[in-house]
Amino acid sequence: MWGLYARPGLSLRMKSNPDIVAPRRSNDTLGVYIHFPYCIHKCSYCDFYSVGMDRALNGEKNVTSKAIGEYMQALRLEFAARRQLFIQKQINTIFFGGGTASLLPAETIFAILEMLRAEFSFSPEIEITLEGNPENFTPGYIAAIQDAGVNRIHVGIQSLRPHTLKQLDRYYDEERYAAIVQTLSDSAIANRGVDLMYGVPGQAEDEFYQDLDTLLDTGISHVSLYSLTVEHGTPYDVMVRKGTAPAPNDELQANIFEYLPARMRERGFIHYEVSNFGTPGNLSRHNLRYWLYEPTLALGPGAHGFNGTHRYANVRNTPGWQTAPTAAALDLHEPALELPLCFLRILLPMDRRDLEALIEAEVPGKSPAVMKLLESWTSLGFSSFDSAFQWNLNGLIRLNDRVIELQELLESNS
Repeated sequence: MWGLYARPGLSLRMKSNPDIVAPRRSNDTLGVYIHFPYCIHKCSYCDFYSVGMDRALNGEKNVTSKAIGEYMQALRLEFAARRQLFIQKQINTIFFGGGTASLLPAETIFAILEMLRAEFSFSPEIEITLEGNPENFTPGYIAAIQDAGVNRIHVGIQSLRPHTLKQLDRYYDEERYAAIVQTLSDSAIANRGVDLMYGVPGQAEDEFYQDLDTLLDTGISHVSLYSLTVEHGTPYDVMVRKGTAPAPNDELQANIFEYLPARMRERGFIHYEVSNFGTPGNLSRHNLRYWLYEPTLALGPGAHGFNGTHRYANVRNTPGWQTAPTAAALDLHEPALELPLCFLRILLPMDRRDLEALIEAEVPGKSPAVMKLLESWTSLGFSSFDSAFQWNLNGLIRLNDRVIELQELLESNS
């Protein structure tokens, strides 16, 4: 993402709402991530593990009952084993991702929630998110998943422009894309968001902003805004290196990244994480879980779990996972490397005492040195730090360097 690198001569400020602060880290509650691997079509830029049904399931537009049954059998086996790794009694976030989780039938979603409820209690304020694509989010489907227990949806739109979607190698259902704006406006689930992408070759800046405004006018409460990146090993990466596909538009990415925060603030959104904006009360708690270094029970092929001391990464292969759903090894976490990649992405004010407690718990003895480093960033004009630490945009565009600086400090013997 361009926004993590310095742009010469750029001087930016970021306003904050003093009443909106980062939540305190909690190890008492648990998040659950459910990875559903199937997509109608695997996009060439995507680095997430997924299975294109146009190749794996003979071009089906709906996942077969046989594939659903095999997936659920393995999911139950993995849950029975993984559940023992987590001491928490209550779940406060559940996220159905993928792949395209909106290809899951509502009755399957209900069955998964009942499986979880049999072992854990659900927080009264539990956030249950299902993400997916426009082709599945019909009014009927939204009502059905709401009845199943889902209370938050996120739609991977990326663009409302056919030529931009074609450039992205997205599956494009013309009828559903034409209807998605009205579907979002009328959604039975009030907490709803979208993904949009910018910096796509051939994309005009005014087109991106027109799409953004059109979707904001539907009353959505959350937006994830991503710059197109060339992920190593993807088909898009291969095509860019061969010169058969154009690289992302860096200049467009720079321009949009510079002006997005102010534009979103004018629409009532809080820039709470590098790529994420939400209205007050609608910041994704599951999203924040990763940046706060909290435990997550993750299930499904390609899923990554963390119980507070150990991590596991399931094989990125659906038949392989279904054959041995608990085969992934447990590896001791590496907080000196991982912490900077996590909490430094948070753009909300982070209480000094909470930061000290987080660092001391994970890297004992390093808290005073970390506080001194964070104070030095403020003196350099990257942040503010009195009772709470918060980036300004001048620091945010130099975030990569700050991550490395903190990693080196945490790994040092001094």
